[in-house]
Amino acid sequence: MPIYLRHEQSFDMYSIHGRMHICRNLIFSETMLRYYLSETHQTPNPDEVRYAVAFHDAGRQGNGRDLWEADSAKLCEEYLMKMGWTQADSNRASSHITKSEERWTLEKRIVHDADILDIMRPICGHGGRAGFRERILNFLGPKDAPGVRNELVRSQLIEEAWRFIQITENLKGKLSDCTDFMQAMLQKLVDHKMQLPFMAYAFGN
Repeated sequence: MPIYLRHEQSFDMYSIHGRMHICRNLIFSETMLRYYLSETHQTPNPDEVRYAVAFHDAGRQGNGRDLWEADSAKLCEEYLMKMGWTQADSNRASSHITKSEERWTLEKRIVHDADILDIMRPICGHGGRAGFRERILNFLGPKDAPGVRNELVRSQLIEEAWRFIQITENLKGKLSDCTDFMQAMLQKLVDHKMQLPFMAYAFGN
């Protein structure tokens, strides 16, 4: 959170890629991650996904097109090595941030799908839910095995992601001085669990 708070205090005064974006990305990715782990035979590495999502905009020096993916990946790798991860493991986890590699692992797909879902936020100017191009979302789609694909669950996540964006987007001002931003966002998920049953269920609510 300190990294993204600094973004908000420097180039990102409207918090386009600030704490709220990162928290929603973490919640979206965790929902997908837990679905894969509990409902399929696939076993994505949870820690790799969580750290890659957390750092995916860490190196940004401006909004708009992400010209700093490699910088974000480097920050992630350096952090994980300080945490005691091996260089190979740190490099693999951080590689999920960049789009350049040809092989898109399940972990990498989850990381980028979380960002794709949050592109619906109005401040991005892509037309919200109506303008969302569902085909670019990997979750439970053609890149998954036929037995894993599930159009109903996929659609439910898209709709709930949009609802969660609507619920939280106008809270930026109220949460600007929040000392535990992630906890505040999770509380909103609990408060609105009747509107967000799939996401709430993934978090045990």
